[in-house]
This record gives sequence, structure tokens and C-alpha cells, in this order.
Amino acid sequence: GSEAVFLGVDGPTYGDGRECLADGALVLDGVDDLIQAGPNDALPLTKKESFTIAFWVKGPIQGDRRIFSESSATDTNFLYNLGTANTGATGALDFYFRDGTGAAAMEHRWSTTPVMDGSWHHVVWSDANGTVTCWIDGVQDATDFSYVRPASLTQSVTTIGGIYRPTRDPPASSWLAGSVDDVRLYNYILPEAEVLALYGHGPSHCCPVDGDTHCGGLTVEGPAEGTPDAIDPVTGFVT
Repeated sequence: GSEAVFLGVDGPTYGDGRECLADGALVLDGVDDLIQAGPNDALPLTKKESFTIAFWVKGPIQGDRRIFSESSATDTNFLYNLGTANTGATGALDFYFRDGTGAAAMEHRWSTTPVMDGSWHHVVWSDANGTVTCWIDGVQDATDFSYVRPASLTQSVTTIGGIYRPTRDPPASSWLAGSVDDVRLYNYILPEAEVLALYGHGPSHCCPVDGDTHCGGLTVEGPAEGTPDAIDPVTGFVT
């Protein structure tokens, strides 16, 4: 129920989605692109005690960029971030949570499974009042992301592809360089069956525009012509 606003000087750019649909995914430039939404009765999402965030993402290893974030329009303390590894050393998903006082409820913690390696990956993040389950490509990640939910919650802005920062001009930072597709926000914990249904059979493997490889010739080697009983009529094997 929130009309999203795209921030970026050159406007939105689209590329192939994870199902090979032309212009099916939003391509973020890592410079000034992001989507901003809220607040309303449904957003920010992290004000709910239980919620689920799901998305497809594709991009290279990069340091301390944001895929999903909720922050405050009035202070620079609150941050609930899902992004790239803060050091840029791996392609892991990074979770960072700081409350309205600036105290960290969760320092940077990385997923075991990479999500930023140049290929499409699907992430489902379920947070049940601090008990977190992270699914990557339909499999629960081994990292423990759970935390103690803080009392000071000052978030008021939801963003995809960066962080809204009221003290900056433009009012954002940590822009993601990569593509996002099929971003979904739920105000409840998504059941496992729905998580697996969202992932489906994984990303499609798109054929090149100019066609796939082709066959230049075919040679069949078998028994000499006229050889009796050379092939068993039941098994099809050469006898």
C-alpha cells in the first residue's frame, strides 16, 4: 500500500530477470540508485514482531552495500540491514541491526552460503521476534542470525538497494551494484512450503541471443554391414 519512489539521477534501468524475462529485473548502478517506500500502516516492516523478506539478487562481491534496509528519517542510529559482507572479502549475505539509541542488536554476521558471486541467488529471511531463519536457494543457511529484539525502534523508511540517510545529500548511502528481482515483504513468517515454492527450480539458465552450440557432424560406428545377429533384439547390445 505504499507508492515506492525511485532515487537515481539517470532513472531506473532494467535487465534480464532471473527467469530470463527481458527487462524483468531492476539493475542498480551502485552510485545513486535505490527504491524508497513508506511509512504507512504496513511499513516499516521491522516494526512488526514477525516478518519475512524474500528476494532474488545477482551481483559481484562488493563491500558493505545494502540489498534491503530500514532506517530512520530523523536520526542516523536505527539500521536493519541485509547486504553484502562489510569487508568485501566474500560474497556472503551480511546482517547488521542497530536500534534507535545506536546500540548494536547484531553486529555484522555473515551467511555460510554466498549470495554475491555474479549469479542469481534467492534469499528468504524470516524474523520471528528475533529468532531468524535464513533460506538461501531453498536451503536453510548454517549461520545463527538470531538476536534479542531491542526496545528502541525509530525506523520510518524502507529501502531496496541502499540506505536512506537524512543527513546526506542525496539522502542515501551504501548503494548496491547488481540486479534485484521479485522482492516480496510479508508481515508474517512464511511457511517452509511457500519458501520452497518461491525458489521453485532455481534461476533459469538463459540461452545466448545468437543460439546455442550446434552439431557439425555425426558418426555412427557399429557392426559391419550384413553381419548376422550382431545386435541383440531384446537388449539392443552388440553380441
